[in-house]
Amino acid sequence: MDSDQLRGHFDRHASAFDALYDTRRQSTLGRWLNRHFRTDIVARYESAIEHVRSARAMSVLDVGCGPGYYLAALPRIGIP
Repeated sequence: MDSDQLRGHFDRHASAFDALYDTRRQSTLGRWLNRHFRTDIVARYESAIEHVRSARAMSVLDVGCGPGYYLAALPRIGIP
């Protein structure tokens, strides 16, 4: 797979991946599926935020990590 094919793959699937974290963009079926079959996504998110909080980090570098849902959560735990 060359770089153009790889870029195309991620460009095509980015919106669907993003929707996993944004319940406002999910259908009723999508919310149900996430609640019952994708609990690992929520657990990974909560675990990452808790790890940063407990490490008392002063800053976080978020590069290429999706649409920024993790980054948006940091001010709630005291990281500007």
